[in-house]
Amino acid sequence: MKKFISVTALITAIFCIFSFAGCSSQPKDVDLKNVMQTLNNDYSISSATEISDKARLNSLYQIEEADVDSFAAEIDEQDITEIILVKAVDADAAKRVSDKLNIRLNSKKSLAASYEPETLEIVKSCEVATNDGVYVRLIVANDAKAMTETYNGFFK
Repeated sequence: MKKFISVTALITAIFCIFSFAGCSSQPKDVDLKNVMQTLNNDYSISSATEISDKARLNSLYQIEEADVDSFAAEIDEQDITEIILVKAVDADAAKRVSDKLNIRLNSKKSLAASYEPETLEIVKSCEVATNDGVYVRLIVANDAKAMTETYNGFFK
C-alpha cells in the first residue's frame, strides 16, 4: 500500500510539473526590427520612412514611451502603407497601445473614404491585433493580409 501511494504521489508530482511548464505566461522574444526587415525584403516597401525613436512614435500615435519595450515602425506619407509593430512592457500597456492604434486605424478609414473605393477596401480589411499578450501590430498596406501572415509566423 505504501508503494502504491508513493508511486501515485510521484506520478501526480510529475504531471503537475509538466502541466505548469506548458502554461508558461512568458511571451516569445521576437525581434521586431528583424520582422520589419523581413517585411521590407519580402514585400518591397522601400518608399516608407522608418520611425526610429519612441518620442516620434508618441508624437504620431500618442503611444506613451513608458508603455513601449521595443518597436519597429514605418510609414509612407504618399501611400496608405503604415506598419507599426510594438512590444509593450506588459498586458495593460499592450491594451493602451492597441487602443491608440485603433484610433489611428479608424482615422485612416475615415481618410480613405475620400479616396478610390479600392483604397477604402484595403484599409477596411486591416486590423489592430495582439500576439502573446504584449505584441501589438497595425499593418495597413496593399499586401496587408500576406504581411500579417508573415508577422504571425514569427510567433509560431
